[in-house]
Amino acid sequence: KQWYQRRVRGRAVKKVFGSTTASCLVWITCSQFHFMFYASRTLPNTFGMCCLLTATAYWINKEWESFLWWAGFGVMIFRSELVILLGPMLLLELVSGKLKINELISPGLQTAAVILIVCCSIDTYLWRYTVWPEAVVLYYNTWLNKSSDWGTLPLFWYFYSALPRAMLLALPLAVVGCLTDRRILNFATPALIFISLYSLLPHKELRFVLYAVPLLNVAAAHTLSPIWKKGHLAKLIVVGGFAAHFLCCSLFLSASYHNYPGGPAFH
Repeated sequence: KQWYQRRVRGRAVKKVFGSTTASCLVWITCSQFHFMFYASRTLPNTFGMCCLLTATAYWINKEWESFLWWAGFGVMIFRSELVILLGPMLLLELVSGKLKINELISPGLQTAAVILIVCCSIDTYLWRYTVWPEAVVLYYNTWLNKSSDWGTLPLFWYFYSALPRAMLLALPLAVVGCLTDRRILNFATPALIFISLYSLLPHKELRFVLYAVPLLNVAAAHTLSPIWKKGHLAKLIVVGGFAAHFLCCSLFLSASYHNYPGGPAFH
């Protein structure tokens, strides 16, 4: 499923930023261990990522009705925190004048109502009492701050620990892209807002902000694209960078194998 969603997003990136950037994006994503690791796990975060990738493609293409549907699925069914990533996408479009408020309110309310009715009906039947699961989770983890019972980390942990491990060499490339290209900065701004706001929650896990990685990867791919075109030496350096990524993936895979020994449980 995530492979299909990444392909949809890749086509949208190719349309806006070019084929070389789209190709670099594929290689960067496939060489990052944590993204691929969580893509294989049946967590709500994983299903939320599927919705996010598709919604991002529609955001790039300015197809607002489709964006609202996929954003609604992601926020109201799987992970409510996606609202602080998808919301800034819409806010930036409203501020820039590319989206009118009347194009958003009516379709947005209709979409939210349909998804909420379907979601609550199914979960109320399964749980035998009236419930909207994501609202309960949001209230428990955020308003009551009960997620802190599972441990807390420093305010800037996502920036100095989680993102460097998740993105590796793509992180400095993304920073360069944001500093040198206004279009890339606008593209990455929702991700930066999302990570900054989520950092306020004391309990932190890498998977909570993994949604921001695809947007930042586009910034990294856009920076890498002209380097790849410069000549054989530049290509050799890029290939060396990807080799380093895959080496890191091997190390992370070994650590994961020993930390999550699921296979022996079947013996």
